[in-house]
Amino acid sequence: MCTRGLFQLKKVSLYFCDMGGSSKGVRDFLKSDYLKEFLANNPQIQFNFYLKRGSHPGISATYVNGFIKDLSLRNKSHEDVLDDMLRVRNSFGRSALSHSGDKVYGSNKSIQGGWKSNMWNTYPLHELERIRIIPPPPEGMVPTIKTPPNPELRYHKNYIFKVFRETKTDKNN
Repeated sequence: MCTRGLFQLKKVSLYFCDMGGSSKGVRDFLKSDYLKEFLANNPQIQFNFYLKRGSHPGISATYVNGFIKDLSLRNKSHEDVLDDMLRVRNSFGRSALSHSGDKVYGSNKSIQGGWKSNMWNTYPLHELERIRIIPPPPEGMVPTIKTPPNPELRYHKNYIFKVFRETKTDKNN
């Protein structure tokens, strides 16, 4: 993968066994034309091939920033080996970012609240509270404060003072 015009993969080391059955796909890859095309298309990568008897095959990729990624090629076909070589070439030189863990930060782990063992068959407190019913006024009682014709003026400062003055004068008479 290129970042700012610079390829991230610097060196690839391929380990295989000349007799082991798990290295058959790597040996077929080394004999095929896939390797020649891959080497011709990627001259910026340094390739090293190591024969290690009695061990499973693998790729060790070294990137520009020093990160080393190891992949196992155990019991893979030559097409799978080519796919792994392309995957190593097209990846960045860093470890994968982790997307797991807590998504909600706070004292409670859940947005809905913490789990309690007695949660079933209980109701929230606001549903258990008694609703206070205000009885209607008796028929003969008239409200003392007159409501303005315009509801927007009800809380206007001058209107409230005017109503209080009127009620004072009515009480004095």
